[in-house]
Amino acid sequence: MAVISELKKYLKYQDGRLFWKDKLYSKAATTRYAGKMAGDKKKNGYWYIGFFGERLLQHRVIFAIHHGYWPEEVDHIDGNPDNNKIQNLRSVNSAINGRNAKRRIDNNTGYSGISRLPYGSWRLRMDATHVGCYKTKQEAIHARSEYLSKNGYTEDHGVRH
Repeated sequence: MAVISELKKYLKYQDGRLFWKDKLYSKAATTRYAGKMAGDKKKNGYWYIGFFGERLLQHRVIFAIHHGYWPEEVDHIDGNPDNNKIQNLRSVNSAINGRNAKRRIDNNTGYSGISRLPYGSWRLRMDATHVGCYKTKQEAIHARSEYLSKNGYTEDHGVRH
């Protein structure tokens, strides 16, 4: 992993983006990159930056520059990988990061964790845990809402596609 002091030496943060500083490690690099936005956005929606042979996720670099350490994982609070503003980034473990996940594309109930059972009732499963079965979808939605608030999920968990 890149050394944070080296990142700070060559990169500056501005409004959710990284830019190369005006004076870089060589005259050629300064001529080519100085003042320009660092990195590029890939099809998955995340920004990456090449730094001395390493390919780094830009949101992780921004977090490290601001906080002085490399976290286990960095979560985009609003779920938007293009929003790398420091106030939208938080250090989390993988379990917490998964709690801010989008709804699966094959989900046809409109809510993550809720599925219809063959005999007509509705099941709620969260974190691979069976929470309960309910007679109506509305009861399952209400139980899901209570479960989310009690177990540290964001309001948006499983809502966005």
